[in-house]
Amino acid sequence: MKKLVFLETNDIHWRVANPKARKDDYNAAVKRKLLEVFMLAREKNADGILIPGDIVDTPGLSLSSMAELASILSYSPCPIYTIAG
Repeated sequence: MKKLVFLETNDIHWRVANPKARKDDYNAAVKRKLLEVFMLAREKNADGILIPGDIVDTPGLSLSSMAELASILSYSPCPIYTIAG
């Protein structure tokens, strides 16, 4: 029987503008972290990635910002299971 392998990450909080306390490019940092998760998923031959919540920071994101996030998520080597909240 094959064991299912999932990676889990959460609280990504994708957003348009940097949080006030951040001095770096927040979205670039989130992108690097997501690509690192995707690399680990490849290495572990994961069946899926779980993001149980807070993938976005606010319900009012622009379409262009959502498209950018969708583009990054498309690099995942396996399905992503998430709740948009």
